[in-house]
Amino acid sequence: MYKWRSLVLVALALLILGCSTAGVMETNDPKVKMAQANELLKLNRPLAAEKMLHQALSIFQSQSNKEGEVEVNRRLGLFYSSPQYHGYADYYKKHNEYDPTNKKALEYFEKSKAQAEQIKNYYTASNASFLIAMVHRQWNDKETTCQHLTNAIELNKKGVIKEPNKDIGLPSQYSSYEEFIRKGYMADIGCN
Repeated sequence: MYKWRSLVLVALALLILGCSTAGVMETNDPKVKMAQANELLKLNRPLAAEKMLHQALSIFQSQSNKEGEVEVNRRLGLFYSSPQYHGYADYYKKHNEYDPTNKKALEYFEKSKAQAEQIKNYYTASNASFLIAMVHRQWNDKETTCQHLTNAIELNKKGVIKEPNKDIGLPSQYSSYEEFIRKGYMADIGCN
């Protein structure tokens, strides 16, 4: 009896330790998976977080939940441009999956923006356009950066028309999103 218990405990330990998402409760709720991914990133467990995000995306796609797809694609873009992802460069290089250029992040931001515009989620589309601009800024592509910042302002204006009372969490020194983008970014970059 004692040997049997020991074998079961060893088998369970190996199963748990061998899983990149060890310690994470299994769920089929994509919103819970996204929350778990956030917590895993806080714990510096990017491999497990990435897995949770891709699982959430797959579930949202199977449910034809466009709002969910938009948000997971945005978060995957954030993941692939994050310090956690780049901190695991050696792991991703071994698996031929590392992107030091942030092109992978850009692809997810672009997907999120296109999907958000399609379903008229203008605030998220605006944020995705801003994030696209930040990737181009890293590449010192001033013209494209400025185009996407201008687009972010335009999309935000559509969001204000559709949802005028939505709080988007602007820093207190700015009275509008346009002021935030123009003074906080475009002036610094030298956009017209």
